[in-house]
Amino acid sequence: MALTIHSALLLSTFAHLFLHLVLLEVFVLLSLLLALVLDHSTSHSVHKLLGTTLTCKELAVAVLFLFGQNADVFFLCLDVVFTLTNLLLLSSFLVHLVFNEHLL
Repeated sequence: MALTIHSALLLSTFAHLFLHLVLLEVFVLLSLLLALVLDHSTSHSVHKLLGTTLTCKELAVAVLFLFGQNADVFFLCLDVVFTLTNLLLLSSFLVHLVFNEHLL
């Protein structure tokens, strides 16, 4: 009887945890989608403006200057991606560890 109750609780907890993880992933993916759409619309308008006003040499110099100026943002993005990847791997490892402990 006690084993059945523990199994039911474990299955209920698993479903609840899975729901939280899915909702978190949906929130992160929707946030990234919004950021990409805003970035695309902004870069499209900037491209229209720069394409009509600057010559090829001036545009290349401006783009190189922006790449140099925003290199720290690129490296920060890499750090954030690395940290999020480690966090997701660690959390999935901990979930598997907890499930293995309860199922033994």
